[in-house]
Amino acid sequence: MDLKRLTLPLLPLAEQRRYGDAFRDLHRLRRRIDAVRRSEDELQERIASGMRAGLLEPRRTGGSEPEHAAAVPHIRQT
Repeated sequence: MDLKRLTLPLLPLAEQRRYGDAFRDLHRLRRRIDAVRRSEDELQERIASGMRAGLLEPRRTGGSEPEHAAAVPHIRQT
């Protein structure tokens, strides 16, 4: 195969720009998702650290709170 004779089809310029815009949007979305994940990891670590230090404690179960609220620690009352 002679690569010098190979022809590649090109999209019209307007369509190339449309694809470029879509890929840029996708890249921005991925960066935002990564930032949210980093924030989530940091928050989880801070909560765990607060619980280990005795500054936070798990909520007591058996109350009228929704089930997911029991997983959220609160500031320990001294």
